[in-house]
Amino acid sequence: MKDYKEMWERYLAVTNWQEAGKHTDYAIYKEGNNVFIFFQGSDEPIDWLRDLMIWPVSFSRSHDVFIHAGFAKEYREFARKESSNILKTLHMQDTIYIIGYSSGAALAVLLARSLWITKSVKVFTFASPKLFWLETPFYPSTKDVINVRIKGDIVPKIFSIFGYSKNPGKNIILPSPYRSPSKNHLPVAYTTAIRKS
Repeated sequence: MKDYKEMWERYLAVTNWQEAGKHTDYAIYKEGNNVFIFFQGSDEPIDWLRDLMIWPVSFSRSHDVFIHAGFAKEYREFARKESSNILKTLHMQDTIYIIGYSSGAALAVLLARSLWITKSVKVFTFASPKLFWLETPFYPSTKDVINVRIKGDIVPKIFSIFGYSKNPGKNIILPSPYRSPSKNHLPVAYTTAIRKS
């Protein structure tokens, strides 16, 4: 399995961000039988407003999975506009790597949940906010989810006070490069911490 350091460097190298829905920035690269799907974090005021839509909404037909309303809305807009394009890119033998930073990490987890049924999917999240309300739902393969966060980053912790539980998978917690919780959320902080690990 590819490691989180390589995935962070790949994330930093993305230059062809595309927009889907209302300000969902993503990119897709294919290398042989590997497909890399990247989701960018919030970078505009409208994104931050969506991040504040913290009430839980149902995210399954059986109404047993509840998630953050803002991320649910963004994912549904993305899926409605781009799912057919993504599926055209994929082949049965492909391994899919989904990488996301901050709110983009939430989208990475949601996309992986819908692709796991038929595909080999590996997920790498960086600075991911908590996404699932009350409890984390069943995932087919939590060993294929790696969550990287900086100890002093406030974003992965903030939604706990509203009843959101941890995301599925293995957690890697890196030392804080800065004293400021908000500065520890910046990509430069993650670059510093990851390159030192």
